[in-house]
Amino acid sequence: MIKELLSTKFIILMEIATSDYHSLSPIASRIGITKQAVSDYIKKMREEGLIANVDGKYRITHSGVEKLFEWLKEIEDYVGKGKKRLEMMEYVSAIAGNNIRKGEKVSLIMKNGFLYAFSSVPSSCHAIAIEDAIKGDEVLLRDIEGIIDMSIGKIYLMELPSPEKGGSRRADIKAIRSFMTKTNPDKIAVLDVTGKVVFRKLGIKPDFEFDALSSSINAAFRGLNVAIAGGENEIRKAIAKLEEINSSSIPKIEYEIVDARL
Repeated sequence: MIKELLSTKFIILMEIATSDYHSLSPIASRIGITKQAVSDYIKKMREEGLIANVDGKYRITHSGVEKLFEWLKEIEDYVGKGKKRLEMMEYVSAIAGNNIRKGEKVSLIMKNGFLYAFSSVPSSCHAIAIEDAIKGDEVLLRDIEGIIDMSIGKIYLMELPSPEKGGSRRADIKAIRSFMTKTNPDKIAVLDVTGKVVFRKLGIKPDFEFDALSSSINAAFRGLNVAIAGGENEIRKAIAKLEEINSSSIPKIEYEIVDARL
């Protein structure tokens, strides 16, 4: 709904409700669109009973006023929720990397996918502790300054045979074991039964089994390397999702396809 609230239709209705217009040109000039576009919008709103032409002037109807107040109420709610979220962003919690005193300036570092606060480690991001904390405890921080140094993790897509092509029975277990030893990923995920059975054969318990792709992407954005195993079809879906994210994300997630089929 919020998309409609910020639309040209809403702006035109608000203009007509708060000003006197005898023609379309001033409206078009006011909001920065063509006269024809304004005409099309007004024609539609007249059909909807939101606008009428009275004595040569465009007037908002009773239904239009009700609709406008309904939209304004939703905008107020949306803005109110946004302000609360922004207020929440004034504070952040982290794991204390050492004993920290209230009022102390600390450095923020991303480590193993979690935010840590240290009192004596160099960092490009700093904050002020608003409470005492001992090492390993949660500490609440305020006045965050700078950007947290963090590299994006890599995703390894381990392509296994699809079930109709043999599934886990046709997976190259030896090559997978060698690859896992060499890369030593931070997290492991499975996309389907094939991936689940392959890792069971390897004696490895996956970290992500449900909503595994989303969890893996979130882990990568936190700087963790993730190995994902699945049949050919699931891996194709994963590639499409990663490409979709990378098309609109900076920085991008690097991924590598590993053929684990016999």
